[in-house]
Amino acid sequence: MPEEEIDANLVPLVKVLNSLPCVTTVCCCGGHPGERDRGKWPEGTWYVTLEIAQKEQGWRTLAFLGWAINREYRKVGHHVFFYPDALPPRAVGDEAILGFQLEGYRYERPEELASWITKMRHSDDSFARSTQGKPPRN
Repeated sequence: MPEEEIDANLVPLVKVLNSLPCVTTVCCCGGHPGERDRGKWPEGTWYVTLEIAQKEQGWRTLAFLGWAINREYRKVGHHVFFYPDALPPRAVGDEAILGFQLEGYRYERPEELASWITKMRHSDDSFARSTQGKPPRN
């Protein structure tokens, strides 16, 4: 996603997610005042849709994000959710990609989550050692 197409409040989070091994963000919305229309979410909410390649490093990244967001970040009261999301199998074909949705509610600040993921990434020695340098996607 070109940076100019990303809502400003999501730029730090999208950059952090894209820096993780085997992750590619595909769409996002930072929340907008007014009615929810054509992929735009209401103010105070946001989402990022990402894909994770089905490779060893992709599985490690998935495990890290699942633990970091769904267990550690949420247990201190944040309203952020990370879960699988997919097209019907007939639409995907043989491509080895998993889709996921990261959502924030109740005026969660995505830039704070970006900083927190970076901090957790560097403090989790096993993740840092297993993902040294982001390899090419293919």
